[in-house]
Amino acid sequence: MADTYIPGNQDYLIPVPSRLYSLLDTRPLAGKRFALKDIYDAKGLQTGGGSRAYEEVYPPATENGPALQKLLDLGAVPVGKSKTSQFAHGADPWQFIDIQYPWNPRGDGYLTAASSSSGSACAIAGYEWIDFALGSDTRGSVRKPASIVGVYGIRPSWGSLDTTGVIPLASELDTLGLFARDPNLFHEISNLWFVLHSLYADAPTSANSSYTRYPSKLIVPTDYFPVQNDAAQAIYDDFIDFLATEFNITSVSMNISAILRTSDVPEIANFTAFQLNSNKLAEYYSWQNVGKPLAEIWNTTYGGYPPFDPNPRNAYVRARAMSEEDYEDAVAIKQEFGRFFTENILTSDEESCSNAIMIYDIGTGGLPSYREEDLNALDGATTVSITVPNGGLASNYLASTAGCPDLTVPLGQVEYESYISLQTEKLPVSVQLVAYRGCEGMLLDLIKDMAEKGYLVTTKTGTAAY
Repeated sequence: MADTYIPGNQDYLIPVPSRLYSLLDTRPLAGKRFALKDIYDAKGLQTGGGSRAYEEVYPPATENGPALQKLLDLGAVPVGKSKTSQFAHGADPWQFIDIQYPWNPRGDGYLTAASSSSGSACAIAGYEWIDFALGSDTRGSVRKPASIVGVYGIRPSWGSLDTTGVIPLASELDTLGLFARDPNLFHEISNLWFVLHSLYADAPTSANSSYTRYPSKLIVPTDYFPVQNDAAQAIYDDFIDFLATEFNITSVSMNISAILRTSDVPEIANFTAFQLNSNKLAEYYSWQNVGKPLAEIWNTTYGGYPPFDPNPRNAYVRARAMSEEDYEDAVAIKQEFGRFFTENILTSDEESCSNAIMIYDIGTGGLPSYREEDLNALDGATTVSITVPNGGLASNYLASTAGCPDLTVPLGQVEYESYISLQTEKLPVSVQLVAYRGCEGMLLDLIKDMAEKGYLVTTKTGTAAY
């Protein structure tokens, strides 16, 4: 599990523990192997956070964080750490400087896997001997990679998991999360980890809100659908029909951006102002709790300023011009957004936990997005950050800022013509399921029921998810 330097002319050799050691272990996750994003502290191991400077000045962790310890207590077996963008700041593949961007096995092998939990997503999509992987999600870092590589992923309700022992990005937005290929294992681990038994007594949000039936309404945002690829949209249409036929969950069109524009708070109604406010939450908090302490230790030890990758470096320049009052104002706007969203779009329901389930695509609309920047400007390709038509709000901000659970569910795959292999390749198509705060148990049960009906299946490792 150690993050060891390997000379460039050698391959990484990963010792994989045998499951035979767990044959007599009665714990529910005995023998289940997992990878963890390199922002989690693991006792005796170095936490790097995607930064050579951070790894240089801090000693190995002396204890496990409570979230990791809970999985170990359940019998799960860590295999290794996975790559992350520096301190979990979002970054495109070409913005990774200290470490090389992870390799997405899907398609031609040169597709992006988004960030910052891309390493965990690539691990679960690439290695059959890994059963699940841990990541973190601030504004999409579990959901986007899971969607693009075609595996199950979850951003739980904000506050339902203890993030102690994990390098923070934005405490008001940060959640932990996981990836899995098997929908039933995904359901089991999520329930054991945080739904059925909360990790800590003072959790701001419970992930175990009860329900007696599924919601009857499916919100299909007209500002996010249809997607760019007609074949991918056909997969979404089939999914919508399946929910209506099998679960009596009927679709209702809604323009989310238009509703948000009715807010009398400028930082909610104006999406440029909204994004700048969201950036403050991450930039200020990461500087105060990660960047600034590291810079001080580095200067004392070596003199000067530590090297940072471009995105955190630029974020820290902006953060140094912010005051604590600026940050507190940003927190207040985030809280107001959560109130507005959960009063006007997804609301609480005594019977179904959430009045509705909202779906959207957090991926690439069924188009390839490459790890090489110039290729994404070519016909038939796209950037991983899709511009919403008519200036709407980017969909990955919704659940993050409202504190709602958001689950990634792989549905199928479409073909594309590769600029790398010069032949037809396949890439996954996934959907997001969002509900009211604390209703992830209901969403997880829905995934399990869809799997029992044969609609959802375990995705494969390698070039194709199916």
